[in-house]
Amino acid sequence: MRATLIFNDLSIQAAPTRNQAQYWLSEMITTIADLIDEEICEKTLHSKINLYEIDLIENDYGFQEWLEDTRILNRELYEFALQLSIQSPAYACLKSQQDINDEYFRSEFNLKCTDTKCEALGIALLSDGIAISLPSCEEWLVDSVYIEQFLYDETDENLDFPTRSLHQVRHASQANHVDNVILHWRHELLNQINNSQKLLNYWISVFPNLDQSKENSLHELQSETLASAVNRLWQLNNTCFEWKLKNENEPAYPMKARPESTATMQQKNLADMRLSTCPRQGQKHFVMHCNIQPKGFRLYWLENQQQKRITIGYIGPHLPTAKIKAK
Repeated sequence: MRATLIFNDLSIQAAPTRNQAQYWLSEMITTIADLIDEEICEKTLHSKINLYEIDLIENDYGFQEWLEDTRILNRELYEFALQLSIQSPAYACLKSQQDINDEYFRSEFNLKCTDTKCEALGIALLSDGIAISLPSCEEWLVDSVYIEQFLYDETDENLDFPTRSLHQVRHASQANHVDNVILHWRHELLNQINNSQKLLNYWISVFPNLDQSKENSLHELQSETLASAVNRLWQLNNTCFEWKLKNENEPAYPMKARPESTATMQQKNLADMRLSTCPRQGQKHFVMHCNIQPKGFRLYWLENQQQKRITIGYIGPHLPTAKIKAK
């Protein structure tokens, strides 16, 4: 699962100086590089125009001149820009989904409370993607943009009564937008997980800090247990993010998390029920756990102290302990 990147051509404006033009392009390309580095996007920018056609100072400075500057100033960014694929027209990314492609051709998009057409932002909305802009004015220095969609019914021959709706589009023009945009994108995917197959399909995209043990039977999760487990997985993934960010020795859990009792782990038959194979650490006992729904169900995991990751070891009914027998 990858988010599409859509270039917002409305952000192309005349730059007052070459330095300003160079800064705008550097910020935008750095933002794209950061998003792709997080492995949530393909290395493709869908655009109405080719980047080489961008001219920020007429007949003096555009993308080609920026490349020549960047080759000297930042070789890594220069090489990334050369490898970035540009696909046009931008709406081509919608063709694989017939219903969405049809909605696009029956829609008009305006910036909120204006008559300014914003086709690229509409494509970003329909593709569930991310709009990318040059940070050319205050209007584009935000991590989301509100647009209005006017959707025309196929039976309305005179196009008199479109359905009007307001939408928030994920948007980035500077590197400091990246974290919020990614968080929002992952949360949207999270809300789509309504069965165990989607959980497996979306795992890497939504829970990049979590691993699965080889024995984990996620495909058996359903209904209340699935919903509760997904919520806990989201919390654990965010816990790992904060753990890495703060570089602390121990993770700070937002839920009541506790280790299994020593008495239980000292009994081999009980300890072995908490033994699974981690993709990064081999066979380990999963000691940390928390409650999930329905009542009496548990989620077990293992902390990877070195990489500050978590491996999910077991999700299901309460395992027997030294005090509690299996039900």
